[in-house]
Amino acid sequence: MKESTTAGYLNSERKSFHDITDRLMNVNLEVLSELTKQMTEGERIKPETEEEQLCFKLINDLDHVNGHVPGSITSEKIYEK
Repeated sequence: MKESTTAGYLNSERKSFHDITDRLMNVNLEVLSELTKQMTEGERIKPETEEEQLCFKLINDLDHVNGHVPGSITSEKIYEK
């Protein structure tokens, strides 16, 4: 638990922290929900609208942070390869 907390804290100090928080605050939850539903069903999605691109950037941001958190799904994906 301590390693997870530390990893999350250290990643929040990145230069792009402001950009990430801005994306979190401005993401369209309906678009994010729809994209999540489609991905869960196995659909391959190419972001076309600006809102979809924002959602994908946010997902990428979260994946980057989670990659450094021991036990997270992203870190498990990374270490399986």
